Amino acid sequence: MTVSVRLGPGDGWLARRDDGVLFSEEEWSDGLDAFMGATSGTDARESVTSAVVSAAFDVPAFVMVTWSDVLECVVFGDLAVHSEDPSAPMLSAAGSSTWIERRLKLRDGAIRVWAGEPAVARTRLDAGVVPAGGFELVAEETVAQDVGGHASPTVGELEAPPVPEAPEPEPVGTSLPPPAIAPVGVPVANVVLPDHSIVPITGTVVFGRNPDRTVARVGEDARLVVLETSTSVSRTHLTIRLEGSTLTATDCGSRGGVVIVTPGREPVMLESWIAQEVVPGDTLYLGGPLELRIAAAGTSDEG
Repeated sequence: MTVSVRLGPGDGWLARRDDGVLFSEEEWSDGLDAFMGATSGTDARESVTSAVVSAAFDVPAFVMVTWSDVLECVVFGDLAVHSEDPSAPMLSAAGSSTWIERRLKLRDGAIRVWAGEPAVARTRLDAGVVPAGGFELVAEETVAQDVGGHASPTVGELEAPPVPEAPEPEPVGTSLPPPAIAPVGVPVANVVLPDHSIVPITGTVVFGRNPDRTVARVGEDARLVVLETSTSVSRTHLTIRLEGSTLTATDCGSRGGVVIVTPGREPVMLESWIAQEVVPGDTLYLGGPLELRIAAAGTSDEG
């Protein structure tokens, strides 16, 4: 089963693992810690429900979805969860003294599950706990690849340079801090260009040979960065946006595409106009050869 997740902005929390997500509209440190510290999806369900019992059921409303060969959903409290499973179009434990559990069925090999605010940006399942107002999950049955087929030329032909092992993620503390919202004008990440110059990301930045705000579908306050390169990069190729504490990259319908390489993971090719979360340590390849590195502001990675 392959799963992709998008998040919506807001004041809740979304915890992400390779085998599940947990969303709560309010801070719930014990539950998020139990979820992230579990060794498997099954263990996550048991650990989180045990945390509910330990708190005498006095916890915020939440939804937890885990997957392996099946999709399992746990809902507690007055939070509506919607799905494309005809037998469970909406789940809520409002009025119940305990949680409810449901195994969701894929329809025609896929299913969509969502809760909270509308999701706008694709997120990663390897980046821990982030502020979020909602999420949307799409699960699809894994189809065996035809070894005689042809992979996308941009991803298949890309030869990324050796990358170091990904650093160990910082553990989620027992007391979560408030959402890390950068003050206006203060970058939390920079883009390092091929000539090693630094582009601070404080809002929306458009990259290309001759970037245009209208083509990029952004506002007049967006910054334009001209890339001196060959025609493999489109005139308006990519936007990178900081919203709250989340950094996203969007392919502006470019001709050569955008590929994200994360240390220790398979390259990901962006879909045009679909925002994808990026984090410091990622490298973006535009049109194949041109690379932009994402670095945390104020770190040695900028050099």
